[in-house]
Amino acid sequence: MRPMYEAGRNETPQPRRAGEFFNMLSPGALREFLATILPIRFPARAVLFQEEQECRGILFLLEGCAKISVNSVDGRRLILWIARAPNLLGLTSLLSGSSHEVTAETLDPCRVASIPRKVFLDFLKRHPMAYQSVARELSLEMSRACEQMRILGLPSSAAVKLAGLLFEWSEGGRMIHEGTCVSISLTHEEMGECIGATRETVSRAMAELRQRRLIEMRGKTLIVPNRFALDAYARGVQGATLSAAAGRAERLRNSVRTENHSQATMEMSSRIHLEPPRDRKAYRRAVGQSLD
Repeated sequence: MRPMYEAGRNETPQPRRAGEFFNMLSPGALREFLATILPIRFPARAVLFQEEQECRGILFLLEGCAKISVNSVDGRRLILWIARAPNLLGLTSLLSGSSHEVTAETLDPCRVASIPRKVFLDFLKRHPMAYQSVARELSLEMSRACEQMRILGLPSSAAVKLAGLLFEWSEGGRMIHEGTCVSISLTHEEMGECIGATRETVSRAMAELRQRRLIEMRGKTLIVPNRFALDAYARGVQGATLSAAAGRAERLRNSVRTENHSQATMEMSSRIHLEPPRDRKAYRRAVGQSLD
């Protein structure tokens, strides 16, 4: 039987790949820490740890990405977030001494460093400055949880939920001539597990976003031509009527008279381009712009 992972004993971990955690470490603490970790290679779709499993250590995701999910007794799954390298996995369970509350599974081949719980806690005792990095990681986990709640609970349609999810994934994407591109390893079914929708609903939502020219898919590569427009749609701005947009523009014109002219002009230019291209002329008439 093929092993689920292979140990990379000849690989030397690089500090720059471990992200924010190393920022507060002294050179001596950094050398000590690197001596404790052993990079391990995992194939795609390998389970790193499961819910209710005893937490024996912490994992550093050095390369690749993994999905973090919770599962119900009837087999349903909700993907909480996608962990991308560099990232810490299992920190909350390690600090609390409890079992894992989530499941982590690789989406593509990954390189992961594992540190036993006692070794990591002893390291923190010897180097208290590392607690600042730990606190930062915990705050990031809270922010991700709040963002997931916003995506699931606030929008009214699957297309809006999906737009918010894709906008979040596009952060840190690579800039190309056509816009921002990012690799998407999830299937439509897994994307549905991120927003609480079925595969069929996600397929329809993707088609709607493509029709609105908010996204473009090239195989597994997502291209966002305009991240501002995608964010605006996710926040419900695209659904505003022309009259509401005209009122907003009128308030901006009034601000020109009472505030700094250059600042108000920049604000107007950043907000008026919210309607789909087919409504451009009507929108410009509504806000009083010349059609020349």
